[in-house]
Amino acid sequence: MCYIFFLYWAVNVFAMAFANDLQIWTLSEPPGNFLDKNGKVTGLSVEYVREIQRSIGNTDEIRMVPWKRIYRTALQKPNIVFFSVARTPEREEKFHWIALVMRKPWALYSMKRAKLRIKSLEDAKKVKFIGVMRGDVRADWLLQHGFTNLNEVKNHEKNIQKLFQGRVDLIFYSPHGAANICRKLGFDFNRLDPVLFPYTSMSYIAMSKNGTSLETVKLWQKTAQQIKDDGQFKKIAEKWVEYTLQKDGIEAQVKDNVLNFWKE
Repeated sequence: MCYIFFLYWAVNVFAMAFANDLQIWTLSEPPGNFLDKNGKVTGLSVEYVREIQRSIGNTDEIRMVPWKRIYRTALQKPNIVFFSVARTPEREEKFHWIALVMRKPWALYSMKRAKLRIKSLEDAKKVKFIGVMRGDVRADWLLQHGFTNLNEVKNHEKNIQKLFQGRVDLIFYSPHGAANICRKLGFDFNRLDPVLFPYTSMSYIAMSKNGTSLETVKLWQKTAQQIKDDGQFKKIAEKWVEYTLQKDGIEAQVKDNVLNFWKE
């Protein structure tokens, strides 16, 4: 009996040793992670990460950090948890992948009044400017596909402002993100026309690789999966399905323990 008690104690102490001393960073990418009206970090991915933290006894603060800093630091330093991040072939070996949270379509948007005929990526290459966020995975994706007409800015809000002002022809973003920002800025999302959906992104919680203990990685991966297996993730996600529908008119669906931003 004493041996069993000691073993249980030792396992929990071991877990706690790898639960703390992390930098947990996110970026503004609603509805997965964003600041609410009170300046509090919230969103589907945020709630999922907090549930992982609660389960393993981690109390580190989730901080909102610019994406370029997140990416640069996660490549260089250990013990960085960051989300939500698109898992791409170029990033596959650079980070540890903890859990898939969302599948998000990417769309090229124009203003409806422009009446652009964009039926392919080649058509999109012919417009004067496409607004993207500097360092964003969508900007990288377009560059990899031969685009030379990108207009890069520091955040997605600036892109949407430029589109409504007629200073760019297209922007490349997700429907839920564009709808959320339009609402925040007082713009009518229904004035945008999604002319092309060229890609669907897999959005993950990830962890830096350089020097991070494998025990820490495995603890987070195992706990993240347990939260999905016991139905807690689905409960959290379904709340955000309702949120995106009510706030932005964007349909979503929880399937295979992932939030898909479309409904079958």
